[in-house]
Amino acid sequence: MSITDVKYQDAGIDRFQQALGAARMSHAYVFVGPSGIGKTTTARELAKMLLCDQPVEIARPASGGARVWRDSCGTCPSCRLVVADNHPDLHRVYKELIGTVPGKESHKATELGIDVIRQEVIDKVGRKPTVGTRKIFIIQEAELLSRS
Repeated sequence: MSITDVKYQDAGIDRFQQALGAARMSHAYVFVGPSGIGKTTTARELAKMLLCDQPVEIARPASGGARVWRDSCGTCPSCRLVVADNHPDLHRVYKELIGTVPGKESHKATELGIDVIRQEVIDKVGRKPTVGTRKIFIIQEAELLSRS
């Protein structure tokens, strides 16, 4: 899959591409909307593009936004690792990871608790990237974050 294969997200991807082209990337992006509109798919494709070793440029029709989009090559080792969901610098965080927290193995995953955030984000965010130049964290179902 490629960033161009993501449907109905052109405006958001275009804003992201403009920030990337102007070297004005934010430290975080929030994808909001109803379930099933492609938030996770878009985030994953943008992560693949950012982690790609040999990014390519794709001409887009002029619609007031970015005319050239950067995209992942899809063939480099980093792209293949992202597709295999095995890239060491791409971290997906979701509520079911509560089972990996020592002492919480039997807890039901109803919210994304502070224990998961400590283990999966806070402990890892300060370390250097393993393969590339950046680390990416995708927090799925962020609306389920607990109050703490």
